[in-house]
Amino acid sequence: MGISKFNRNKSINWGIETEGFKYVKLSTLKPDTVYPLFGMFITKDAGYGEGAVLIMGDCFVNIPERYVDIVKAIMSDDESVADIKAAKCGFKYTEFTSKTHHRTGYAVEFVEL
Repeated sequence: MGISKFNRNKSINWGIETEGFKYVKLSTLKPDTVYPLFGMFITKDAGYGEGAVLIMGDCFVNIPERYVDIVKAIMSDDESVADIKAAKCGFKYTEFTSKTHHRTGYAVEFVEL
């Protein structure tokens, strides 16, 4: 692998045509349902911090900002990238009520298919 593994602006070709994909909120999906994962990426900071985005078969899904580092780690792991490209991975989410912020929050879990 060599030193190139430390490149931070790594772009991955996930092998899926995403032209015309729209962004959807995680909350519009059904909780506790496993969805196939076709890829992921990080959006640049536009004043609100970087964003984590998952690629589904027909749309992009915004996930909570706290997953940015996890998505970066997954994208830096060759085995995980290969598994996603081979359709071996998915994700699901659960809802919870934050006692601190008194609102609904979302927890994403990555799963092997």
